[in-house]
Amino acid sequence: EGIPRDVSRAALDRDACFRIPMERGKRGTIETLNRMADLATEGSQQPALIQVARGIARGCPPRDKECQAIAILDYVREMLDYLTDPAFAEWVSSPGWSLFVAGQEDCDSHAVLLATFAVAVGIPVRFAAFAVDRSRPQEYSHVQAQVGIKGKWLGQDSVVAGAALGWSPPENEWLMEPNYLVVLEQ
Repeated sequence: EGIPRDVSRAALDRDACFRIPMERGKRGTIETLNRMADLATEGSQQPALIQVARGIARGCPPRDKECQAIAILDYVREMLDYLTDPAFAEWVSSPGWSLFVAGQEDCDSHAVLLATFAVAVGIPVRFAAFAVDRSRPQEYSHVQAQVGIKGKWLGQDSVVAGAALGWSPPENEWLMEPNYLVVLEQ
């Protein structure tokens, strides 16, 4: 109970499973993106998560980063449901918590898990924060992972229904310029 799917055979580092309360607002956005990058980097070095990432990429031709990114997107979309943070709180979960314990997360924890798997198989990744909520025009309200493939950053968004690799919120919906943070450079 509490574990959404069968987990890998590798031992799970219990210290890698946790949730972190984060500050809201502009300052909180920078803090959140930096912590997300730390979580993705740390997660990409966890044996259990590396094993899962390699299993996801197993069906792709060698060095086909686009196939791997699509497989990762499909896997995370299948494994995690979307659920918002508690009212008046911003939480970011470790990738181990998201995958092995919670099974339902908001966009930032989805993005962390996507980035973790991308880094674990050597795909460059960054986070992109978007202000798209008209009721909060001065706040970043959505974040996604973006993977670097063939010199382009492609959105990898598992919380938007039907969003294929490459989808990002359209420019005409942006209320201010996105905020980007590179985790692993192209």
